[in-house]
Amino acid sequence: MFTGSELWELSTDERNAIIFQQNRHRSLEEILTEEEQIYIDFSEAVQRLDDEDLNTPQRFKEMPEDWLPWQLFADNSFAHYQQHLPALRQWVGHH
Repeated sequence: MFTGSELWELSTDERNAIIFQQNRHRSLEEILTEEEQIYIDFSEAVQRLDDEDLNTPQRFKEMPEDWLPWQLFADNSFAHYQQHLPALRQWVGHH
């Protein structure tokens, strides 16, 4: 069984606020370096999952039963990045 996050029960805004507070002191270089390694680790872990893992929330400790694991993974990786790319491009263009 996989382990979940204590943040799962919070709203998106609450999760984002906590993550921001936990990381606001870090440099951009440090965050980007960590992100690269996390993405590699995440990609390798997801590739080891089978269809049953990706569609069965009970395979993940304390995951809400109405959540689909594959959707959670997408929403917290490539789908999430696509959502924020326009704002990031605009921000970079102004700095």
